[in-house]
Amino acid sequence: LEREQVPVVFGCWTSASRKAVKPIFEEYDGLLFYPVQYEGLEDSPNIVYVGSCPNQQILPAVDWAMDGPLEARRFLLVGSDYVFPHAANAIIRDHVAAKGGEVVGEAYVPLGERNVSELIELVLNTRPDIILNSINGDTNIDFFRELRAADIGSDQIPTISFSIGESELRGMSAAHVSGDYAAWNYFQSIP
Repeated sequence: LEREQVPVVFGCWTSASRKAVKPIFEEYDGLLFYPVQYEGLEDSPNIVYVGSCPNQQILPAVDWAMDGPLEARRFLLVGSDYVFPHAANAIIRDHVAAKGGEVVGEAYVPLGERNVSELIELVLNTRPDIILNSINGDTNIDFFRELRAADIGSDQIPTISFSIGESELRGMSAAHVSGDYAAWNYFQSIP
């Protein structure tokens, strides 16, 4: 902003990175376009939040899981251990409780973690109606592979994922995610 005199930056991928640069953009009166989902709990005249908030993406999916064909009442929340999943899950907990449901467990793994055995144990121990997934990145590949390896099929305990878009789905085994759900603002391949 100062050295290159750029008026606009398109960037950041995590809420933590956005929060880290927010005071800089405000101090230097720069403009940041933040391209991904965010928790909706901050605003700044120097940031254009392009992604969805939980009330636009996650809560409609939770309502569908509760009121639609799944009739889910017992929810397990899993996510990556950073700002967005923690904030989104706090919103989910309140929403599920207000609708008469129950969160039976909640667990987080570090970004990029490959060992998801604790998450799988939690699924086996809590036996939720549905898993709400805010895991980010390649950890999803391990998570879904290990669910299937533990004989936890989507027909028994489906998963709704909130941080898996079309490009991420292309990199995952169809056998591991078939019958699960992804909630996203839009999918470009679907009219």
